[in-house]
Amino acid sequence: MSTIIDYFSGINKFDVQQMLNDFNFTISIFQIFGIISIFVAGYFTIYLLRLKSENKAANRYLSLFFFLFVFVQLFLLFSDFKMNNAAYLLLIFFVPTSLAIAPTAYLYLKKITLHNYVNIRKHYYLTTIVLLINLIIFSVVYSSVNKDIKLSFVSVLTYTNVGGLTVIFLVQNFYYIYKSFLLLKAHSKNIENIYSFSSSQISLKWIRVFIFGYIGFLFITIVSHFVPKEIDSFFLDVMILGYLIYIGYRGSKQSEIFFGFEQLKNAILENEKETKKVVAIVNIENNQEIQEKLLNYLKTEKPYLNPELNIIDLAKTIGTNQKYLSQIINTEFEMNFINFINKYRIDEVLKLMKDSTSVNYTIETLGEMAGFKSKSSFYNAFKKITNETPSVYFKKING
Repeated sequence: MSTIIDYFSGINKFDVQQMLNDFNFTISIFQIFGIISIFVAGYFTIYLLRLKSENKAANRYLSLFFFLFVFVQLFLLFSDFKMNNAAYLLLIFFVPTSLAIAPTAYLYLKKITLHNYVNIRKHYYLTTIVLLINLIIFSVVYSSVNKDIKLSFVSVLTYTNVGGLTVIFLVQNFYYIYKSFLLLKAHSKNIENIYSFSSSQISLKWIRVFIFGYIGFLFITIVSHFVPKEIDSFFLDVMILGYLIYIGYRGSKQSEIFFGFEQLKNAILENEKETKKVVAIVNIENNQEIQEKLLNYLKTEKPYLNPELNIIDLAKTIGTNQKYLSQIINTEFEMNFINFINKYRIDEVLKLMKDSTSVNYTIETLGEMAGFKSKSSFYNAFKKITNETPSVYFKKING
C-alpha cells in the first residue's frame, strides 16, 4: 500500500519509457499458466461474440465475462513482471472490473434461463460508482502539484480499492451466488409446471456446473491469500485456466440446454408478455367449465400416456390458456402439473398391475406403458403416492 502511495505522490505524467525500464521479463513456471489463461480468455471473448447461435444475447454476457478475466489477469501479470507504472494505472480499473464479474455471470444465467427482460443497469451501479471515484481521484493526483493533496487522495484511492476487494467483493459474490441458486430453482419449477416429466430429465447440468465452478473459483481466490505467493499463483492460475477452458467450451455449446424444448422457451417468454391478458381470461372463462373439460379429456383420451405431454398442448386441446390451466391445477387440485399428471399415470399403473397379463411384463415396462419417461421418475412418483415401491406393491397384489 505504501508503494502505491509513494508512486502516485511523485507522478506528473505517465512515463512509458519508465514502464519499459521497469519491465522484468523473467517468466517462471508459476507464471506460464497465468499467461496462457489470458490468451484462452481472450480467444473465447472473440469467439463467443462471433458465434452464430440462437442464444446470441447470452453469448454476449459470457464473452464479457471472459473479457473481465482478461483484464484482471493482465493486472496481476503486470504486477508480477514489476511493470509498476502499468499496474498502478490499471489499478484504477482493476477493482471496478473485479466487481463486474459476479453480476455479469448472473446476467448470463438470466439470459440462458429465458428471461426476456433484464434490468442491466442496476447490476452495475456499484462498479460504476467505484470507477468514477477512482477516475476522479486519479485526475486530481495526476494534475496536482501539491504533494500533501496527492497523498490524501491516493490514500482514499488505495483504501477504497482495498476495501472493495476484501469486503464488497466477497459480499457481492455471495449475494449473486444466492441469486443464481434462486434462479435455478425458479427455472426448474417453471419446467415442472409445463412438462409432465421431471426437470432432471431436461439438462440443467450446465447451469449447475457454471454456478459451482464459479464457487470453486471464488473459494480458491480466498484460500490463495493464506498460502505462500508462489504456490498461490501456481495453483490459482492452473485452476483458473481449467475453469476458463471448460466454461468456454461448454458455453459455446449452451444451446444443448434447450435442444428439443423450443416450446418451453416460447411458453416462458410468452408468459412474461401475457400476464395481463391472462388476468382478463380468468375473469371471463368459467373455472368449473375448464375443470370439467380437463377431467373429461383426461378420462376419455388418456393424454398422460404420452411421456412428452406438456401443459401447452393440453391447454390448446381443451381450448384455454396454458397459464390459466396451470393456475387451476395449482389452486383447485393443490399440485403442480407434473404431480397432477403423475397421479393419473400411477392410477394407470395400478390398473395394469391388477390385470392378469401384467405378469408378462417387467415393472419398468408397466411404468413406460403408463407414460413415465424414465425408471427413476416412475419409482419416485409411485412411492410418493402409494408409500411403497412398485416391486413391493406388485408382489402384494400378485402373491
